[in-house]
Amino acid sequence: MLLVAEVSARFAFTDGVAVTFSDTLEVSLDCCICHRCWRTVIFQVGILEGKCTPSGHAFPGKVISKKTEAGSVAYRLEYWYEPFEDAKYPGRKLHLCPTWGCIGFTVVCPQCGESQQCGAQNNAVLPWTCRCKCGHALYTEVEEMPVLSLVE
Repeated sequence: MLLVAEVSARFAFTDGVAVTFSDTLEVSLDCCICHRCWRTVIFQVGILEGKCTPSGHAFPGKVISKKTEAGSVAYRLEYWYEPFEDAKYPGRKLHLCPTWGCIGFTVVCPQCGESQQCGAQNNAVLPWTCRCKCGHALYTEVEEMPVLSLVE
């Protein structure tokens, strides 16, 4: 069965912060190829399949769109799902929708011009403020991100 999920996040960046969202996205999905639940799958915009980790085999899915606007990003994923029994933990509950996600991005400080790699993932301790090395607050996360949902 072919499924479509959305992975999205909205940030409150400090005035003047420049942000570039990554073309790489990591999500946790159940893999019908290796028959394991909660695998971290790495997707790259423009690549026709994901990569299931830690084994590194191809995952039947891809990013079908990436939309950015004013401090927010939304990725749409299309992937193949088949029910299976977890190879290591029989009886484990399967999930159609991603259960975890990590969105990466680069921010440039408006105060000193330094850039740094940042990311948001579902298991972060909140609230959390990202600061530049110069001490300038770049953004604060107050809600769990990214938001993970199936698209009808």
